[in-house]
Parts: sequence; C-alpha cells; structure tokens
Amino acid sequence: MLLFVSGAPLADDTIIDSSKWISLPSNPDPNCSYSPFLGGKTNDKLFFTTTNSFDVKNYFFTKNLNSKNLIFIKNSFAFNDVKYIDIFDTTLNEWEPKINLTGTPSKYFWDIFLWVSDNKTGKSYSFQFLSKAIDVFDTINFKWSISASIPLQYLNYFDESLFGSRVLIPSGKIMQIGGKNSKDEPAKLMTRLLTYDTITDSWEIIVKSFILLNTIGEIPDERTYHTAVLSKD
Repeated sequence: MLLFVSGAPLADDTIIDSSKWISLPSNPDPNCSYSPFLGGKTNDKLFFTTTNSFDVKNYFFTKNLNSKNLIFIKNSFAFNDVKYIDIFDTTLNEWEPKINLTGTPSKYFWDIFLWVSDNKTGKSYSFQFLSKAIDVFDTINFKWSISASIPLQYLNYFDESLFGSRVLIPSGKIMQIGGKNSKDEPAKLMTRLLTYDTITDSWEIIVKSFILLNTIGEIPDERTYHTAVLSKD
C-alpha cells in the first residue's frame, strides 16, 4: 500500500515526486472496502469494512413477445454481515489488530457506498438505499447502529442517493445533494433536498418552491457524479 504524505501541494497540477510517498506493509485483507471512512479519538484513523462476499443467483424465465420466445436472466443478490473492520493509523503508519464490534449493520449493507464522518462525535454515516436507512458506525466505541427509517413520503428522494453526494453541516444535518433514481433516469431537480438530522435521528425535506420557501439564493441546475464540500461563506 502507498500512502500520500500530508503537506505536499495538490493545486496547479503539481507533480509529486516519488520521495513524497512511503511504502507500507501489505493490507491485511486485500478484499476490504475501497470506500474507507475517517474516525478515531483524534480523527487520524482510516476504517475499512470487510463483508462476506455476497451471493449472486441467476433466475431464468421466458416471455412471449411478438411470437418470439425470449429468455430473461434475473440476478438476485444475497448480502451478508460485515466480518470485521480493518483500521489504518495514519499517525503511526501501521495497521491495527482486528477489533471486536458491537451490533450489526443493516441487512443489505454494502461496503461500496461512501461515508460521511463527524469528527466531533467520531461517528460515520453511510446511506444504504436498499435498507431505506443509514448505517452508523461509532469509530471510538466500535459500535454499529441504524438510523430511523426514511418516511414513506420521502422514499423517492432517498433513492436519489444514487450518483449524488452528501455533506454534513454544523447543525448536525446531512444533506443529500443531487443524484437520480437510476442510471437511465434524468437527474432530479434541486428544488428539494433530503436531510437527515444526526442529533434527533429524524428526516426532513428542504423545499424551495412558490408555495414553500425556506431557502435563499438561486436554485442550481440538477447534477450527478459530483462532490460537495462545506465552505465558510
């Protein structure tokens, strides 16, 4: 594994000399998630979830269309529990021993989804659209929990987490920005933003319309495959 040393510039297409990289021992589990999250008491550790490989079963069925018998193949995914979490200490530049976990993630937890971390509480959040909830991992106490389920009236906005982004704001709310329901559908308008309150464990929709107005400024264009960051202005 190679780790980028902090302090090297990233702007203006700067070429980083190989001396700025350090070589580390091999990852203890090469199959761990490629979507780690930051946490720990001093917010200097990377957490990699490792799940049992999920099964893919193929189901065949036929359908008659315009006098032609067509064969369809349908995939069914069976997800399994997280086996353990690998931790990399970015201060000591070393992997930590396996840890004992408390609790379990949601039934359909999938470790490919990105996380949002709160460095004030040490908790990290992963939107799991199949479970209709958020998986929460406490990086200090090594404990799993699951958020309140998304209300039925908000489900359409929750599914838009595909190809969208999430950002944590100072009030403790996570905002879902952009996205769409599936790869082939158009991106949703930015007039409604789904938010999850990490303090009250509740959901709401921020709306800007002619009827309900609780935002200011111009509404940006719809967007997907983007990132979102919080700035002071």
